[in-house]
Amino acid sequence: FVKVVSPIEDTPAFRAGLLPGDLIVRLDDTPVKGMNLNDAVKMLEKAHELRPLDGYIADSVGWAYFRLQRYKDAAQALEEAVLLTPGNWTVNDHLGDAYWRVGRKLEARFQWKRALSLDPEKEDIPKIT
Repeated sequence: FVKVVSPIEDTPAFRAGLLPGDLIVRLDDTPVKGMNLNDAVKMLEKAHELRPLDGYIADSVGWAYFRLQRYKDAAQALEEAVLLTPGNWTVNDHLGDAYWRVGRKLEARFQWKRALSLDPEKEDIPKIT
């Protein structure tokens, strides 16, 4: 199963009312039980090809790369996500994390400060590095 960490505003998951800790059992018609992160990345990449202007999909691709320790790819995808959804604190935070991992420390700090300036919920503030 896929565990929801934090649903991003204005996404189908958010609109459906998913909460942190919820488990996703299917993506469209595909069961996620037994799916590994590499398989999930392939699905996300395909979704990104179909909807290249969706910043939330770009963020999901970037964060999946990050989880696979493909930090350079993550930074590239997350830069695109921030361009498409500049006002989302989670996307800016993700880019900060990727920048930190590729040694772009000053840019990482900028993204984290930007994320904090976008008024995250009080309980989310400690999550922003």
